Amino acid sequence: MKLICGCLGLAGLMAMGAGVQAGEACAEALPPLRESVAVNTKDLIRPGTFRIQKATRPDSFGCWLNRAWQAYQAGKLDLARRNYLNAHRLAPKDLDALLGLAAVAVRQRRVQEAQGWYRRVLVLDPRNPHALAGLATLNRQGGFAQAESLLRQQLKESPKNAGLYFALGNLHARQNRWPQAQKAYFEALSRDPTNPDYAYNLAVSLDRMGKFRLARRYYQKALQEAQLRPFVFSRAAVQARLQTLGERHG
Repeated sequence: MKLICGCLGLAGLMAMGAGVQAGEACAEALPPLRESVAVNTKDLIRPGTFRIQKATRPDSFGCWLNRAWQAYQAGKLDLARRNYLNAHRLAPKDLDALLGLAAVAVRQRRVQEAQGWYRRVLVLDPRNPHALAGLATLNRQGGFAQAESLLRQQLKESPKNAGLYFALGNLHARQNRWPQAQKAYFEALSRDPTNPDYAYNLAVSLDRMGKFRLARRYYQKALQEAQLRPFVFSRAAVQARLQTLGERHG
């Protein structure tokens, strides 16, 4: 089974509320936004860390933000990106739109672009834990030790942040440090117990450690939570793995 790695894999957005109705019209389409971030598709990063939720705002900005969230949830990443860009054009300093753009970039494996959006967040909010965790996980030059140090420092300041623990688990998993990864994923899930991707990565780590009964439990939990919240893993792959585990270790 493949982990959901990376940043959100760490990219993500913590917005609030219930959102506009799907049929509600936003303002007229905005002119294209000129971007200065670079795009590099060579480094492949799988998505997974911070949850993306809708935002409720009565203006056209909120409308674009909600439509972006809906598209992201449906896996329509190009549409999500366009809508987040429209929201960003209306409110260039809004962190929800910036983090949403980073989330989409990670899902589309645009590593340098995601890093660019995270850096824009840090210009506005130098201690933003989501952006710091995203950059730490995407960093391929500073090394694992530097990334882990940064994440642990952020956890000292934000010990209830599930996304930071998930990022730490992904970092350990990339080094095949499965006991440490399992512990971090468990901490993430304990702080966000209905997150299907957290349950899935916890199951994979247990699977890799040979703890098959526990792995089955969390694969099943991942499928259960996936009925209510967005997820990234392959439902068919999880079901196939559950069948195999049931046949071998039932």
